[in-house]
Amino acid sequence: DHISLFALSVCCLLSAAAERFIKDKGYTNCVHLPCWPHLFAKVPEAVFDAGVLTEQAEFHRLVQLLFARSPFWRTKWYRYQKAAVKKWKDVHEQLPDELKQRHEKERPAPVKSVVRPTDTRWASQFDAYKYWRGRISAFKKFLSEMLQDLSDPPPTAQALLALLTDAVRLTALKVQIAFTCESMQPIYDLILSFQKQTGGPADPLGALNDIKSAQAEVTRGKFPPGVQKLLSACPAPQAAAQSKVLQQAATVMSSKVDNLHAATGSHSD
Repeated sequence: DHISLFALSVCCLLSAAAERFIKDKGYTNCVHLPCWPHLFAKVPEAVFDAGVLTEQAEFHRLVQLLFARSPFWRTKWYRYQKAAVKKWKDVHEQLPDELKQRHEKERPAPVKSVVRPTDTRWASQFDAYKYWRGRISAFKKFLSEMLQDLSDPPPTAQALLALLTDAVRLTALKVQIAFTCESMQPIYDLILSFQKQTGGPADPLGALNDIKSAQAEVTRGKFPPGVQKLLSACPAPQAAAQSKVLQQAATVMSSKVDNLHAATGSHSD
């Protein structure tokens, strides 16, 4: 009879349980104090779930199918990365000093196993997308060589290579991955801040507003630097099309912030 506040995660099942507890048990004055990191994670997840970034979503789906079902492909990709890094280092060591700086721009991404998302970590899907930034070109070459060597390559690998050899879709994929990395990293930084001794931002609702302000810049056509660089290199029609896609993604994130604010604002004290 004296319960007035309880803290609980905001996953769909627990949120439903909280609502039922408050309504069915008659605790109408009881407040459900949400898990702030979980709330923040729902902002980028709204974009992932909406499928607005179509090329990124399709690439992610195919990659997960290819690597989840076969250790053969995971092993081959890991070894390919190791060989590429070794080859780059061997060449780099032989170059005269005046050419090393230019060659440095061709340095492969660090060797790392492919990241696969899980349902038990907030940032796992984001990390799975972020993994591919800087690895797309190498992965395209890897697939091309593998499909030449295999007599019966899997349809998933063929579909991936088809996506990556389509110049328009490849550019869209790179733009969308850059947007995901640069627009969503600050949100995951906020989530990680809750794990520190400081306990996250003093004003979580204010932090949500900051996220919305950043997305408002995107909806007005002001993109993060890495994204803008890629868009500037696109033909005008494709740049315009991708700008529209990114603005839609930013709108989804802003709307999710509004929803969360409405759901938690009255309990912010």
